[in-house]
Amino acid sequence: MNYNRWYDKEANVRTIVESLQGLDKSARNAFALDIIQSAINKQSDKDSFLEVFNNEMSRDSKRWYDSNEIVQSAIEMLKYLHPEEIEELFKDIIITYYRDAGE
Repeated sequence: MNYNRWYDKEANVRTIVESLQGLDKSARNAFALDIIQSAINKQSDKDSFLEVFNNEMSRDSKRWYDSNEIVQSAIEMLKYLHPEEIEELFKDIIITYYRDAGE
């Protein structure tokens, strides 16, 4: 399969990114902050994770999410998570979000 975007390679990452894209600005920011908090909390060495993230984060400005630092950070942070962490984050945030939205 031919992927154009890095986040299309993993179904859960693609769902997270597409979910963010479909929200209004306020909800998008809140959702992005939840992703960031959850991603950091999953790290045993939070300082090291943040240092690597800050040093290696893409500084592109062509993508739809680059105009918002919070959303950009959340999406870029997904690159640095292990598949198991992505799965947990997906369950923790996405499923809860959609369950709560339906209530």
